[in-house]
Amino acid sequence: MLQPERMRKIEVLVLEKDLRRVTAALGAMRALHLTQAVLETGTDIPETVTQSAHEGDVLFARVEELCQSLSIEPKVEVAADLPSSLESIRDYVNDVRERMDAVVGRLGDMRDEETSLLQLVSEMETFKILDLPVERINRFSFLHFAIGSIVESSIDTLERESGSRTIVIPFRTDDGDQKVVAITDRKGRWALEGVLAKLGFKDAAIPSNQQGLPSEILRNARLRLGKLEAEKISVESAIERIGCQESIRLTAVWNRLRIEKRLREAEQFFAHTSATGVIAGWVPQDRLGEVKKELISVTRNRCVIDERAPKECGASEEVPVLLKHSSLLRPFEMLVRAYGVPRYGQIEPTFFVAITFVGMFGMMFGDVGHGLVLAVAGLCLRKLAESGQWRDAGVIFGFSGLSAALFGVLYGEVFGYPVGWLPSPKWAPMHMPERFLMFAVFIGIGMISLAVILNIVNRILRRDYAMLFFDKYGVVGIVFYWGALGLIIRYVLSNDVSGWHVAFLVIAPLVILLFREPLQHLIGHVALADGNDAVEHEEEKGVGSVASRAFEAVIEVYEAVSVYLANTVSFVRVGAFALAHAGLCAAIFSLESVVRSFPAGPVLSVLVIVSGNLLVIVLEGMVVSIQCVRLQFYECFSKFFVESGRSFVPFDLRR
Repeated sequence: MLQPERMRKIEVLVLEKDLRRVTAALGAMRALHLTQAVLETGTDIPETVTQSAHEGDVLFARVEELCQSLSIEPKVEVAADLPSSLESIRDYVNDVRERMDAVVGRLGDMRDEETSLLQLVSEMETFKILDLPVERINRFSFLHFAIGSIVESSIDTLERESGSRTIVIPFRTDDGDQKVVAITDRKGRWALEGVLAKLGFKDAAIPSNQQGLPSEILRNARLRLGKLEAEKISVESAIERIGCQESIRLTAVWNRLRIEKRLREAEQFFAHTSATGVIAGWVPQDRLGEVKKELISVTRNRCVIDERAPKECGASEEVPVLLKHSSLLRPFEMLVRAYGVPRYGQIEPTFFVAITFVGMFGMMFGDVGHGLVLAVAGLCLRKLAESGQWRDAGVIFGFSGLSAALFGVLYGEVFGYPVGWLPSPKWAPMHMPERFLMFAVFIGIGMISLAVILNIVNRILRRDYAMLFFDKYGVVGIVFYWGALGLIIRYVLSNDVSGWHVAFLVIAPLVILLFREPLQHLIGHVALADGNDAVEHEEEKGVGSVASRAFEAVIEVYEAVSVYLANTVSFVRVGAFALAHAGLCAAIFSLESVVRSFPAGPVLSVLVIVSGNLLVIVLEGMVVSIQCVRLQFYECFSKFFVESGRSFVPFDLRR
């Protein structure tokens, strides 16, 4: 629970003829994180692995295109065997495509014709007021027609300024667009066009490929549109029939090609000889026996399995990290992964995150009513959400709400109102703000101390002895932190602090931290053993001047003091938000007492109380959640969490 799952590295040597079956079995088990297998003789992929890759990818793309055209949503399935050959699949896909192309081609032609007809109808709407063949418009010897769109407010201006030589006929189309027909003689053409240009007139183009009266053209176009709609329905029904007929088989083919693609992707990690293949990867230790048994069964004992512990693989081998928790703790992995993936072999903080997050949330959001509402909302989200992340969020909300309700019992508040039947309100934040803020600081001291202790444990696990003792978050750092806190507490209680205590508990750790680098060199051969992170630390230092090194050491000491102080004080916000929560609830009831005397006062009082509590639950609940995450990330995780791990991603044929 406090560390990632233990891993074992395996290398499996199998015959080339068994390689595909073994790969499929491993993909169905979802227990192997593939790594690149290496042979001294080379890792060239044989032609048998690559010769059908391009054809398979092309077929898969065609099948996905067919599924999309037929509105088929294939479900991922893992077939026990893969009987169909690529040749038979290609013939089947080509046959379906030919049938589809014929139908879709007809549908495309219909849509193009429909677009043209709709455009024609739109154009003819402008000319339908004229009882003239469209081919004769503007071909009269003595008349000029101006037909188009104009703003309705400009019609009066047009009639007034165009003069007595012009006839203006405004009208609206069936779509509600304002149109106008202006008719004048040839001599008045230029004056009319000048007025129209000034009024923003948009001329309508006369269709050059149409003949006859506009009303007849419109009627014929609409009749054809009606026939096209019926034909489209018939063609779409034909497509639906093809989809119903081929849905099952296309889904099977899609899965067949998808599995082939996943198998080819996995085979890129394998090493090959002329007759064998090598598979390498990481397996959770608790599933190692299951994997071995399956490999022996699939190959009929024609395989060689070599397993090694992570320590036997060398420092260059990065071990993947698998976090595995109970259903109650698993949702809190989401918070840990938001910061990063821990390195293999180090402390995995999900358990601590769950306790501290829920505890701090309840303390800042303590109220029986608010907490129960949030718990019920979390339970509903857990039951109704489809995605795993939302279900996990529902669990977090549920636990946080229950914690808030428990603290609400201590505070004696239900929906922001003090309730007499609950325990004495002396525990409520507003009744003892100074002690409450001090209590929040002590919570911070505990969490910071836990973070430093976890860092010390991680250094021990990594055998990084130099940083274990001399890091500001190591033994020297915790001695300084606890020593300074102890002296402050003793001074407050007894006003008696010895200079020797200050020198030994505060000054000495800071001096050691100041001269950390020379001290590390003195014990370097012990601390830098086994090629661990401390080696990298020493190599990164490089060679610099004594003055620059001294300046860096002074800055680091100053940073250590300021970080411990700032991080500790930062936890005051736990108490501050609890006070803010209580203060906001008090403000709601103060406002309620004011509106109670208004007309319809009882109704307004209920509205104020309900809306105010909803605002507190939603807005302040979100703010408190952010603060809980912030305190864990910046004040705690930054001291021990090395987020450079790599997640365990098993080879999975279901993806």
